[in-house]
Amino acid sequence: MLLVEKIAEEKIREAIEKGEFRELRLKGKPYRFDGYLYEDPERRIEMKILRDHDLLPLPLQLKKEIDGKLEALRADLRNFRSLYLKKIARLVDLLEIELFYPLDQYERYLNRHRRFLKVHLPLWLQVKGNSDTRLLFYQFRQMVNEKRKEFRQNCARLNELIEQYNQEIVKATFKDRDMMRHFTTIGTRVVNDLLREFEIYYPVC
Repeated sequence: MLLVEKIAEEKIREAIEKGEFRELRLKGKPYRFDGYLYEDPERRIEMKILRDHDLLPLPLQLKKEIDGKLEALRADLRNFRSLYLKKIARLVDLLEIELFYPLDQYERYLNRHRRFLKVHLPLWLQVKGNSDTRLLFYQFRQMVNEKRKEFRQNCARLNELIEQYNQEIVKATFKDRDMMRHFTTIGTRVVNDLLREFEIYYPVC
């Protein structure tokens, strides 16, 4: 039996003793198992009851929250790419700049893109810019910097949540005297990879 299953068994026993299963909000209604088809049939009903009534053990609650925040970060990065491209394209059009790489594929031409942002774009603003284009450039740079700060903070908070999850798993590990269960902890590499992706693909002007 996995560690999380042992924790779930303990929480179920505690809840039964406290009488928490007596008045469930879905009592008397048929259970649907959509989304549970790939779980162990013997555990399916137990895990569904726990999930539906917010009775998950703390490690599983944390894991659920981590998965949700991780997916939100990925979606945020995808949405920001669209906004980033829109702002850059607007500047390029207004200044009538001819780029030597496809703007929508700038990730493949990062060195050229950085050089454009740091060298060519400021020069074009001096030569052909006006108050409107300079304001647009300032807003674009401010947007990227503010998003970078926000994204770093969100990644830091997610890493804290992962650390909390890992500590709970380690506590349960020592309780069970099973050192091999350390492998059920979560690494922060996936979060750091997302942060590195932001730093690479959205350079500062």
